[in-house]
Amino acid sequence: MEEPTHLRTSRKVYRAHVTRILNKVDDTLANDLDELALTYLRTAITQLEKKKEQITALDQRIIDLIQNPDELEIAILDAEELQDMIMEKINELNQRVEMQSRPTHVVPAVSSSDKVTQEAIHENLVQLVTPLQPHH
Repeated sequence: MEEPTHLRTSRKVYRAHVTRILNKVDDTLANDLDELALTYLRTAITQLEKKKEQITALDQRIIDLIQNPDELEIAILDAEELQDMIMEKINELNQRVEMQSRPTHVVPAVSSSDKVTQEAIHENLVQLVTPLQPHH
């Protein structure tokens, strides 16, 4: 039979690692996101997903060993809280990475000389398209 104390210690270590990842992610998000930062955030998403799976498996093993109903309730609530926190951060990171990865479209400013040229082209097109009026 597995030792609940050993499992809880393992879970505590994983939780500490998740906390370090989250702190580094928050530091990264506090600055401008360049390509290097986006690469780190993508890596952090993968790390968090993996840690979430590992912690979920540990939580289940711990919960399976608990006999006391009060202790069981606390363990389940604690497990759910951590899982929710990790999922929220993964979703936030996915959204930020996607938003930052989209190409930006820059609309060039129209100078006054360009505007005059555009108006002249428009006038010429209007004259070409306007049907000729028959002379009576």
